[in-house]
Amino acid sequence: MKSLRRIFKNKLVLAGFIATLLLSCNKDPEVEEVNLPRLFTPTGLQLTVGQTEVRIQWNPTLFSENKDVQYTIEISKDSTFPAAPDYTKTTDSTFVIFTYADIAVRQRYFARVKANASGSSTESNWFVSPPFTMTGEQIFTVPVPEADIIDKAVILRWTTTPGVTKIVITPPGGSPLDVIISAADNTAGFKLIGNLLPVTTYSAEIFAGTRSKGLLSFTTKATIAGANVIDLRGITGRPSVLADTIPIIPSGSIVVLKRGLTYDFTSTTSLNKSLTILSGPDFISDLASIFMGANFNLTAGAAIDSLVFKDVNMYSDNYAGKYIFNINQVGTIGKVKFENVRGHRFRGFFRMQTGGAGTKVTDLIIDNCIIDSLRDFSLVNTNNSNTVANIMVTNTTLYNARKVIDHRSPGSNSIKFENCTFNNLPGGGAAGGVGGFYFIDLGTQNSATPIVIMNCIFGKTFNEGLGDDARGIQAGAATTVSVTNSYQTADFISTNPLFQIPGLIPYSGTSFNLYTDPDAGNFKLKDPGFAGNGNAGDPRWY
Repeated sequence: MKSLRRIFKNKLVLAGFIATLLLSCNKDPEVEEVNLPRLFTPTGLQLTVGQTEVRIQWNPTLFSENKDVQYTIEISKDSTFPAAPDYTKTTDSTFVIFTYADIAVRQRYFARVKANASGSSTESNWFVSPPFTMTGEQIFTVPVPEADIIDKAVILRWTTTPGVTKIVITPPGGSPLDVIISAADNTAGFKLIGNLLPVTTYSAEIFAGTRSKGLLSFTTKATIAGANVIDLRGITGRPSVLADTIPIIPSGSIVVLKRGLTYDFTSTTSLNKSLTILSGPDFISDLASIFMGANFNLTAGAAIDSLVFKDVNMYSDNYAGKYIFNINQVGTIGKVKFENVRGHRFRGFFRMQTGGAGTKVTDLIIDNCIIDSLRDFSLVNTNNSNTVANIMVTNTTLYNARKVIDHRSPGSNSIKFENCTFNNLPGGGAAGGVGGFYFIDLGTQNSATPIVIMNCIFGKTFNEGLGDDARGIQAGAATTVSVTNSYQTADFISTNPLFQIPGLIPYSGTSFNLYTDPDAGNFKLKDPGFAGNGNAGDPRWY
C-alpha cells in the first residue's frame, strides 16, 4: 500500500512540473514593466574618505531602470539616527560628496541612504554605512621634533598657508589658550609658545579664521629639579667649567650643560661623590659634548652611590691612553649609567685596573647609546680583583670595536645585551679564530650566570689586517648562555666551535645587504625580507 501511495505522489509532482513548463512556454515573450509595492534598498554602498571630503556611492535600486528614482542621504553621529540628522541631501544620482563645509572634520559619523517613493512604489528601507571620519587638513609638521620641545615651551611648525590666524593650545582638562599668528609668523612657518607646564600633554589646533587647518599633540619635558641642581648653561666661552665645577659641588648634584657647547677635561678627574651630568633642555638639537682629553678615576676609598651621564657626546681625538673611566684606586660604586650617550674613539670605554682589594661596581648600565671605535681595552675591561657584578646594554648600537667585554677577573653575576645592533666587531684573526678577539671574554675559570643575548643583530666582524675570523664567548664551565631572536649576517665570521655564540640565527646576506650604509654608521634596516624587522637590533634603526 505504501508503495502505491509513493508512486501516486511522484506522478502528481511530475504532472505539476510539466504543467508549469507548458505555462512558461506559452507566456508572451514581452515582459511587462515591474511595478513593486516597495522599492528595493540600495546596495553596494562605498565610502571614500579624504581629509576634507567624503564620497558616498551606491548601486541603483533594483528594477529602477527608466524610472525617475531619487535617493535621500542622511548623516548622523549616531548609527540609530534617533534625532534629526546633521545633514540631509536628496539626489537622482547614485553618489554624493560631502565636504568640511557640510559636516565637521575629526568627527565620527554614519551615513544612510534610501530610494524615495516613485510612482506606485513606496520608499525603500535604509542602508546604513560603517562609521567614517574626515581627518581634516594637516598643515602642522608632525610629530613635533624632539629638539622643538622643552619643559615649559614648544616650537610648532607648519606649512605656510594663506589666512592662518591662530593656534589654540589646550591642556588636559584645562581652558584653551589662543595664540595669535601674525603675517610674519605665517611666512616664517613657526611659532615659539611659552608659559607651558612640564610633563604635560597638550593638544594644538591651527586655524585660518574659523576653519581648522591641523591638529597635533605634544608632551613637554620634565624640568630638571632637585636639591643640588648646578646649571652651567649660562657660562660660555670657558670649556674647563665642568672640570672646574666637579670638585667643589656636593654629592648628589645634577650638573646641567648647555647643548651645542663643548666641555674639556685636560687632566684626570678623581671622583668621590654621586653625580648626574646631562644636557639641559634647549631649542638646540646638538647635545652638549665632553672632550675626554683625560679620564675619570676614583679618589682612594671612594664610596659612590651613582654616576649618571645622560644626553651627552663623549669623545677623544686618539686611541693612545684615552678612556672615559680608567680606575686604579680602591673604591665602590653602586651604579654607573650611560643614557643616550654618543661615545666615540677610545682605547677603552670603562676600564678598572686597580690592584689590591680592587674596585667594586654593582651595576653598569648602557642604554640608548651609540658607541664606536674602541680598541684593546674594550667597552668594559677589568683585571686583578676588580668586578662589575651586573652589566646591562640595551637599545644600543656598537660598532668598530676590537673587543666588547673583557672581564677576566672573578665576580660577575650577569651580562645582558638586549635590542642591540653590532657591526665591525670583535676584531678577527686567521682562519679558525687564531689571533681573533672575543665578544665576551671571561677567561676559562670565571663564570657569569647568566649571559643573556636577546633581540640583537651581529653584523660583520672587524678585520684590521689580521683576518676576519673572530671569537664569540669564552667563560667558565658554570656559565649559562641564553640567546633568543638574535641574528648574524653572512660576514659575521666565527668558525672556532669552542668560542661561537650559540643560537644565532643566520641571515643569508651580508651586513651591506642588511644595513643602509654601515661604513657611515647608518644601520637602518633596508631588507624588507629580514625576519628580524621590527623586533631585533637597536629600535632606532627600524
